[in-house]
Amino acid sequence: KSSANDTVNNKFGGYSFAKLTVEQVSTTINVDSYFYVLDDSGKIIATGGGAVLRSENVTALKRNGKIFFINADINRLKTTADRPLSNTIDKLKQLYDSRIDIYNSTADVVVPDTTVSYEAEYILAKRKELLV
Repeated sequence: KSSANDTVNNKFGGYSFAKLTVEQVSTTINVDSYFYVLDDSGKIIATGGGAVLRSENVTALKRNGKIFFINADINRLKTTADRPLSNTIDKLKQLYDSRIDIYNSTADVVVPDTTVSYEAEYILAKRKELLV
């Protein structure tokens, strides 16, 4: 079953996925998807952690909005076999350590690690604050 994100990615695809690494797919395809999805403002879009690794993606995301970084404790994140860059806790920690400076520098708002409910309330409050 394909997701809406798959549809957006395939629409802009034209890429040979067999020749791209997982990292390249997540960062290369995203830029086209973000420009497509962000034609309208006022949307909340959840991206993968690799989205802000390319300046083109950051530009697209900031064009009509703000970037919120939810700095969740690493132990709250799940490792799964279908995510080769983070399929073990050690890989996940290495990925986090290698990206944390980028996450902080590109974020307009850093959401503190608390509970999911508090984080959601914090995001909504900050979003309203930024819209004024």
